[in-house]
Amino acid sequence: MLALLLGALFLLPAAPAEAQTVTLVSNFEQTKLTGTRFTGDNSLAQGFTTGSNSAGYTLTSIEAISRGGGTAVQAATVRAELWSATTGGAPDSKIADLTIPTGAVAANTTMSFGAPAGTTLTASTTYYFVIYTVGAFNLALESTSAHAEDSGGQSGWTIANAIRFQRNDSPSGSTWTTDSQGAIALVRVKGAAKQDLANANLSALTAATHTSAMGTFTALTLSPAFSADTTAYTATVLNARTHLKLTPTVAATGATVKVGK
Repeated sequence: MLALLLGALFLLPAAPAEAQTVTLVSNFEQTKLTGTRFTGDNSLAQGFTTGSNSAGYTLTSIEAISRGGGTAVQAATVRAELWSATTGGAPDSKIADLTIPTGAVAANTTMSFGAPAGTTLTASTTYYFVIYTVGAFNLALESTSAHAEDSGGQSGWTIANAIRFQRNDSPSGSTWTTDSQGAIALVRVKGAAKQDLANANLSALTAATHTSAMGTFTALTLSPAFSADTTAYTATVLNARTHLKLTPTVAATGATVKVGK
């Protein structure tokens, strides 16, 4: 038997490269309602809640599906905004204006509303996608009654189970009415998890050995037991074991780890 001192692990913060845009949460694939139309007479607010990534998320865009079409002139009257939420979960106040699509809008078309560069969403926080028109355009969005999100979204993200509205074309304040039929706007939120460059910890570490580089490795018991604050461990292995495999797991999204001697 041989007591083996495991080499030090050096956790390196990720380089501040541009993260790839992904779908953070979506309900586009849920069954559409057939009898509900949201019109331009209302200001509509669809809530969503972010996941638990401690560094937060970068918002790229929010997408919705038009139920009816409109000319380029009509489409130019659409306004879309990102809002915060009150402690009670209602829309609170505008955070940012979102860009609107240019040109005519066809029925059953995905409309993408872009966020300003650098728009950051805090972890485990509710926000609202607010949309309305400032003209006579009778805007209609596809909706669902399904209390579910599509697969493929980021962990912990959810979409609120009912849309809220105000009967005006200039939304303000936190007094909103929840849709009595439980309709939920079809939305898709896109962006990326931000990198936590300050967190240089591991969340897990395992070790295993074998007599060759191929085959089934046998797990080792680390001493002391893993802790994010511990940087050196020992493990007892058989003399015949010639190969060691260390599997560290980083705590911060986007961080990298280097195993040294």
